[in-house]
Amino acid sequence: MALISSPGHTSTNHTRLDLRRAITFYSGTEFTNSPAGQLLGTLDVVAGENNAERILDFLEALKEPWTVCAVGCDFTDVQTALDNVNDGDSITIMGTHNISAPLISDRAGINSVVLYGDGGTLNWTGGANSRLISPQSIGNMTILNLNLTCSANCGSTTAVRPAGAGQVLIKNTTISGFNEAVSVTGASDDATTIFVCTPGTLGDDTSSTYTLFWDGAANGLSSADIDGLAIEP
Repeated sequence: MALISSPGHTSTNHTRLDLRRAITFYSGTEFTNSPAGQLLGTLDVVAGENNAERILDFLEALKEPWTVCAVGCDFTDVQTALDNVNDGDSITIMGTHNISAPLISDRAGINSVVLYGDGGTLNWTGGANSRLISPQSIGNMTILNLNLTCSANCGSTTAVRPAGAGQVLIKNTTISGFNEAVSVTGASDDATTIFVCTPGTLGDDTSSTYTLFWDGAANGLSSADIDGLAIEP
């Protein structure tokens, strides 16, 4: 029995005791509350049951995340990481990285990648009329727990703007300093705006339209933080 990991990371043989320990860990709160747990879900098996194949399937789905930082990581540059990871891989970003060209993920066969911040900040330092993160073509990107900031040409720069059929999921991420936080086909605005996403088609290929629901800036929240927002029917 073997745990399969990303290329460049060694595979390890596991005994029954190892699997029992793995079940205990991956069913516990430390894993289920982590970013990987949010993406993969909970291991719904218990030690002693006759479900070794399900256990192995779950363990084989776990991939050691690639890391990006100044020293001691797999990569020192975020775009270089995007250019080299495999489909479905996760990239953990540590420290502050100045970005002067849009971060894209559009290589053939790379349909999904996760950018996760472990105290990580992506700071735009590039030219005008641009974007910090831009999933391209069929590239899907999940952005978790990152800080997206701007320190150059912020008046005409968007934080996240997909292109083509690129899709993006943003969660637990702060966006500040940009002219637009997120721009998608049919709608764009700043971080204080709430949009309604109305799906047109669902399945492997989806399409949606976006309409403005609430403009925070127009309601006095252009430079204020709030703890919560309740919407009454």
